[in-house]
Amino acid sequence: MMRVYGQDVHIPAAWLGKGVKQIALSLNSHQHENWMWQNNMIVGSVYVDLAQAELVLHQFSSQPIAHLGH
Repeated sequence: MMRVYGQDVHIPAAWLGKGVKQIALSLNSHQHENWMWQNNMIVGSVYVDLAQAELVLHQFSSQPIAHLGH
């Protein structure tokens, strides 16, 4: 629904509605191609429910990416 170019993003509550919703993201090039790391797409998802005290119900990422300090 949107492209994010900065560090922070605001998702309007109206986009989420009631119940459990998934927010998914991927890192993409300017040509809309998925960024890859060791043949894996860099993706993530978070499941939220605005009615719950604990907003984030579950989260997933394609893999942990460690900075190797090179």
